Amino acid sequence: MKSLAFISILLVATAAYGQKKRLSNEDFYVPSKNVTSTEKPTSFGWLTGASGFREVVNHHKQLSLPMIVYFYTDWCGYCKALDGRLLNSEQVESFLKAIPRVRINPESGKDENELARGFSITGYPSFFVISASGHKERINPFRRTASGVTTTMTPEEFIDAVKTVAYKSTP
Repeated sequence: MKSLAFISILLVATAAYGQKKRLSNEDFYVPSKNVTSTEKPTSFGWLTGASGFREVVNHHKQLSLPMIVYFYTDWCGYCKALDGRLLNSEQVESFLKAIPRVRINPESGKDENELARGFSITGYPSFFVISASGHKERINPFRRTASGVTTTMTPEEFIDAVKTVAYKSTP
């Protein structure tokens, strides 16, 4: 059922993107320097925007890999903290190299905004991990303690949270 929900979100997001033209499978594939017909890529970098989303979806489908979709804004303090404390840490960067991923700023264009609406984004950062089988979960690296103090996951905790979703075998 969750797999159907994820597919529905992808369809809504891509349908909104494709209002000007009818989408085909070719619209979701933008060849990457890393992809050849005989080998799987061994390393992925961050892609950006709606075009990056299409390429990540292609890797997700064609290579049966998990994927990450990260919605952020330039003005968001928690997004800057996520980038600085976790995503730029050596441990997290090294782990994420094996997963196709995209950063989307919904304020950067109409297509990006439509994708955010398709994912029902209501706040930032919104960090989604989608397993190869289609199970989607939002990971929140920030926790509020009983005393109201906000703490951040450690790089190890963040990697474990991503692994738990990314390599889940059923939707």
